[in-house]
Amino acid sequence: SVGLAPLAGFGLIIGLFNAQLLTIEKHANTLFEGIPALVVMLFILFWPGASLVTPLIAGSIVGALLHFLVLGRLLAKSSSLALPKMNFQSPAWRGFKAAIGIMVVGKIIMSFIGPLEQVIAGSLGTGAIATLNYANKLIALPLGLGATAVGRAILPVLSGPVSEQRKMIKVASQWSLALFVFGMALTGIAWFLSEWGVRLLFERGAFTAQNTKSVATVTQAGLLQLPFFFASIVLVQLFASRGQYWVLFYTSVAALIVKGISSYVLSIYFGIAGVAMGTSVMYAVNCLILLLMLFTVTKQQT
Repeated sequence: SVGLAPLAGFGLIIGLFNAQLLTIEKHANTLFEGIPALVVMLFILFWPGASLVTPLIAGSIVGALLHFLVLGRLLAKSSSLALPKMNFQSPAWRGFKAAIGIMVVGKIIMSFIGPLEQVIAGSLGTGAIATLNYANKLIALPLGLGATAVGRAILPVLSGPVSEQRKMIKVASQWSLALFVFGMALTGIAWFLSEWGVRLLFERGAFTAQNTKSVATVTQAGLLQLPFFFASIVLVQLFASRGQYWVLFYTSVAALIVKGISSYVLSIYFGIAGVAMGTSVMYAVNCLILLLMLFTVTKQQT
């Protein structure tokens, strides 16, 4: 944790740079979100020795530094690099104060999903938590890239004036369907490549071929969440742009309940892979709830 401490500073500045790029409608920053993950992967693959800790720390810091430099260069080239003003005078604070409460509560609820998953996995025997964590690391790459790239790219598009809300809903529906199809295609490709990817990234030292098969199986189960996750990104951004944060709060509550029940029940029949399947069920239910909310909003406007 001490070695990763510099990431806190880099993360704060990178977030500021991303916000400034969005305000000037420069979306190229979304292409660079994968830099830290790519650097970490290269460090793990080519670092001499069997240790995973040192290349993970070094790759994370170098990746964050490179990401910071690329975004800074992008802003400087656009002549838009500006220091923030530390005050509370901006009109935007009014909307922020109105939304922050319910969003914080929703995030707190979602934060219980990780520990709940670990508790269920821990009841399945020795090595179950480690297997799940390895699988989650692989799944986190497409999830993180998709959420960041698509979310940041689509939010300005959906943040139009009230008079264009019907058009925004149509755009959101089309993009949600397109991303669902993309998620299905990505799931199919990643499913067949999962064992090869696990072997390439992790099979060294104490990580054996049997571990590779176990992690690959759990990864395949977790990949089922991708279509629903990608489709939900656009719908979440739509409701956020409309200021309907209560929808996101209710989906957070539903996510915790569905995750707990589905992961527990499926783990009885499928073991540790069932815990990963529970996440897929959670995103599927959340996607369905968001679609029902969208249908309700569309019906009200017709």
